[in-house]
Amino acid sequence: SQKIENRPVIAGNIGNHPVMKMYEHRVAGDQSASTNIMNNGIAFGCHQAMNDEAVNYVCSKIDEFVKNYKK
Repeated sequence: SQKIENRPVIAGNIGNHPVMKMYEHRVAGDQSASTNIMNNGIAFGCHQAMNDEAVNYVCSKIDEFVKNYKK
């Protein structure tokens, strides 16, 4: 609604991606941080055409969202 391109984070805990069921692999260490990123992360468009005005707009809308929806 704010005309900001975004998408879920595609990375995160690669071991939990469905395709990994097809491959033998091992999991080492605590994966909770990467799982949190995978489940809750969001990516915003970032490219060479982003100028200061565009960056400031995106940042202001993120700040506005957090202010209005903070638990």
